Amino acid sequence: MQVIIKTKPMPTPRVRVSRWGAYNVPRYTDYKELIKNSVVVDKVLTGALKVELIFQIKIPKSWTKKRKAGYKDEIPIGDCDNFAKGIMDALQKHLFEDDRQVIELRVQKRYGLSDMIIVRINEVNNDIIN
Repeated sequence: MQVIIKTKPMPTPRVRVSRWGAYNVPRYTDYKELIKNSVVVDKVLTGALKVELIFQIKIPKSWTKKRKAGYKDEIPIGDCDNFAKGIMDALQKHLFEDDRQVIELRVQKRYGLSDMIIVRINEVNNDIIN
């Protein structure tokens, strides 16, 4: 299964804490809802999964022409694991039961001409694992 989500990737922000409890910023909650609503599901996957996530971030307008020409050499800001966490949290209990099912996770971040997230999920046959 492959899904392309046309939105700006967002790394998971730190949880905010107040005297009334802990909470996520509303922007992050909206982001997870957008991801969840972008993935149409026939059934919830229950077996072992292999997940590939590709986060493409649009080249900033503020870059010089020279820097834009060499955008493939640039590394986007944000940790790969923080980008992946938002997607995994959004799809949990929607596309798959629990993120414990993921036995292989590949995450890639890069600059490109437009913002998008590519999600590829494959069920894995447990017989091939020794």
